[in-house]
Order: sequence, then structure tokens, then C-alpha cells
Amino acid sequence: MQTADHPLTEAQLATATIWDIEGLSLPHPAVALLRSFIVEALGGAAAAAYVQSRIFSPEEAYRLASDWACVVEAVSRRGIAPQAPDATAAHYISQRDGGVCCVSGLPGTILDPLVVSPVLPIPVDWLTDQERSTTVHDRVCG
Repeated sequence: MQTADHPLTEAQLATATIWDIEGLSLPHPAVALLRSFIVEALGGAAAAAYVQSRIFSPEEAYRLASDWACVVEAVSRRGIAPQAPDATAAHYISQRDGGVCCVSGLPGTILDPLVVSPVLPIPVDWLTDQERSTTVHDRVCG
């Protein structure tokens, strides 16, 4: 248990929140969605605390799972490919990243040059339901 002298660690908070979620008897796949929301978050403690603040009832927990599903679907299924950056922007991005690929961590070479290109689609649904999506996205991405 958490005390004033011994706050929960990030892992303990995540585990406790996941146990709470699993105890709510939510319809499939809500538990898995909320678990991934916590486990895959950049800031796991912040995501767990946010989930903890939203799961005061099974209905609200299900609403949160639906919000998260909306964010995931907006990016993975209904996003549109962004335009590649122009040469000047690509140069600045390469400079900023020190000539190292942000995905693999490998340096660019003459045989395998770095290419600056968009990685994720633009989630166009966020423009129509921005308040719902932005809050959930911010909790996961930090």
C-alpha cells in the first residue's frame, strides 16, 4: 500500500491500476485496450494515474477504452499520409538528429543515406473530435 513516506513506484502504480481495470468486468476488448494504454505509454505513471482517475465506474472505464480506441483507429486506419518535408526542412531535421536515424539509431552512410520522411499518418479524425482524442493522446505520449 502507498503511504506518505513510501509512494508507489511507477511499476506498482501501473500494476495496481491494471488490477483495478481487470476487476471491473468490462466487455472485450476494453481491458486489453486500457492495459495497453498504460503499458505502452511513454509516461507509464502518468498514464496509470490518468486511468485511475477515470475508472471510478465501469461505464466511465468503458468510455475511456472507447476514447483510446478512437485515437488508435484515427492513426492506424483513417490517417492520411503527410507530405514529405521540403529539402530545407529535411536538412534541418537531419542536423537536429545528428545524422542518426530516429527509429533504428544507425548513422547514415553513403551506401545507406538517411531519408527524412513522415512516419505516422495524420489522424484526420482528431480535427472533428479533438477534445476527446487530445486528452487521451497527451496522457500516453507525455
